[in-house]
Amino acid sequence: MPLSTTKNLVTSARRWARVQASATSSYTQVRGVRIGPGSYLSRDYGLVGRHTLPRSHMIQWFGDKSINGDFHNNPFCYAPRNHMPNYIPHSTSKIFRDDNVKKMADPDYRKIVNENTYKPFPLNPYTKTSFLLSEELREAILESSKDPKMSLWQISSRYGIRKERVAATVKLAKIEKDWEQEGKITPDLAQYAHRMYMMMPITNGRLSQTSLADRLGEEPMEEIVPPKTAQRNNIQIMHETAEFSPQDAASFFHAPEATELMDKQLYSDIPKPLSFEGVEKKDLVQKIKQWKGTYTDVVFKGENVWAAIPAKAGKVGYRYGASRDHRKKHRKHKDERLNV
Repeated sequence: MPLSTTKNLVTSARRWARVQASATSSYTQVRGVRIGPGSYLSRDYGLVGRHTLPRSHMIQWFGDKSINGDFHNNPFCYAPRNHMPNYIPHSTSKIFRDDNVKKMADPDYRKIVNENTYKPFPLNPYTKTSFLLSEELREAILESSKDPKMSLWQISSRYGIRKERVAATVKLAKIEKDWEQEGKITPDLAQYAHRMYMMMPITNGRLSQTSLADRLGEEPMEEIVPPKTAQRNNIQIMHETAEFSPQDAASFFHAPEATELMDKQLYSDIPKPLSFEGVEKKDLVQKIKQWKGTYTDVVFKGENVWAAIPAKAGKVGYRYGASRDHRKKHRKHKDERLNV
């Protein structure tokens, strides 16, 4: 007998043995997965191929078909209509009809709302869905924008919405009003906008913190609301040779001069000039070191008289790196503070 014929007979015998073993055993192992005999085989889903365990789970997931061909028993078949997202539960990454899907189909179970309700991906806890502005919050933003005393930063801080979104809300409201006057809003467009509005979760921001969506929908503020004096332009363009004194700077910023501020803030606790006449030399040196610091200068007024006076601010040097007078040998340098 040829060798090829012998191999064919052995292969046929092995196949027949596997068929007999599958008929007598309680399960069949296909692709490493155990399948119960005859499970869900009576349902007609138009499937072609072997009936595996993943396919069985798919049948459990879809459920029964309606006369229109929709899987009406599947809770994820229809779009949500109550501002509540319809995401996969976060309890496990494997979805089975007998536990999670049945729970999601229960109306009482779907009323349970937590932070995972607004997270679309079960294995990604850092991503949450976007929130639409409620009609109450939208009307409040539009009313606040009409007040000339309310700035964009103040409206953003009051309602907990980013200033870019506040500006977009005001601009889109103006476009919507123009479309209504021009008759561009058709019934189909209005119905589509209403369906999308009902599908997405809404938030009231800081207008009312009554629900979890209001707290989660509050957007983090990227900027601190600046004071009114800092909201205007504080840059003045001037020529290089133009004079700009400390008095001009004070008038431009609507603030007192720097010398007045330093005298009030830095030297308010400094006593008046003191006389150290009759003090011993050691004590005099200690007093000089004590008074000669950041806020005071010790000035020599005589042989035995020293005075601690506040250091004045305002003489800060010369502009454009001009050389000092004491570097010129033909001039005699004299300290202006010495009154000898």
